[in-house]
Amino acid sequence: MTGTSGATGASAPFTISGLNSTYNLAGNLGVGVAIDSSIKLNLATSTAVGVQAGSTASGGTGVLGFANTGTNPYGVWGTTSATTSGSIGVAGDAAGGMGVRGTSTGASGFGVLGSNTNTATTATGVSGSGNRGVSGSSGLTANGSNGTQANRLQGGGVFGSTSNANGNAGFFLGRVVIENTFAAGAATNDQGVNSPDALIVWTNTGASGFNRSGAVFQPSDRNAKNGFTAVDARQVLEKLVETPVTRWHYKNDDKTWYMGPMAQDFKAAFELGDKDTVIHGVNADGVALAAIQGLNSKLESELKTRDAAITAMDQRLMSLETSLKLSKSSPTPAGIGLGAALVGLPAVAGLAIARRRNKKILAK
Repeated sequence: MTGTSGATGASAPFTISGLNSTYNLAGNLGVGVAIDSSIKLNLATSTAVGVQAGSTASGGTGVLGFANTGTNPYGVWGTTSATTSGSIGVAGDAAGGMGVRGTSTGASGFGVLGSNTNTATTATGVSGSGNRGVSGSSGLTANGSNGTQANRLQGGGVFGSTSNANGNAGFFLGRVVIENTFAAGAATNDQGVNSPDALIVWTNTGASGFNRSGAVFQPSDRNAKNGFTAVDARQVLEKLVETPVTRWHYKNDDKTWYMGPMAQDFKAAFELGDKDTVIHGVNADGVALAAIQGLNSKLESELKTRDAAITAMDQRLMSLETSLKLSKSSPTPAGIGLGAALVGLPAVAGLAIARRRNKKILAK
């Protein structure tokens, strides 16, 4: 059945009537205004469907569209101007297959593209529901994790982007789970040393995330840093000693306890980080390492002073011992010899006791 452009309604070149009837159509059918080789149906009722097609055959397709020419061609394109939450541009239903499937071989093409220009918080370009609301897989063979930016942007099972400087490329209302285990069949974990990291967040500074073993990592490449300034480790130690460390729990979880300083106190003491409500791990580690160095420097200084005192006492003890030996070997009046002994022996004994005590301290 082929129609021509012209009047619509009762004066149209042809009409289609019937309820749940089957029509075998050939050629181009235009209802309303349609471009060449297309069908366009304009329906206004709340329950009307513009195009509905079904297939009961194994491997069959309800609606199949092709597009390979023109600017921004679409195989299947559905739009809705309704503002109600139930309005859908393209909907697909499947009992065991795929409700909506899209493929693209173009370098910049999209298998399925959804867009929504409404600024409401509930406006959605593509929405999916079910055990796997939206599922995607990627055959990317380039090094998409730690390779060049060009490689990382080549693809992914699910890709999201935002043109708003304060927007979100992705949003999840609920828990997010990443399964990157060999037992679950993850292709990115072969249990070898070359398995890629499980989660990677790239920024202008470098990559952060979790490696294949679940350990957290953050960028610390010397080539990504600048403005190096020496640290007074002893001063860091003193400030850390004065920083309150308490045991506490978060307001929304009174069953899990933690220990540590408050971010405000940490920020005031060390002036690190970009806000006073969080403590960055790299700063906590840096302060701890500097404090250890400061403590080591303090102990070395105290031990050096103590060693000097012990050396001085040893020299005095040796001098007194020498004097005592000389006094015993030299003929002196009995009264003088006894007096020297009475005066020298307590001093020698005291120095010997102090020497033994200091040696025990050093041994510890």
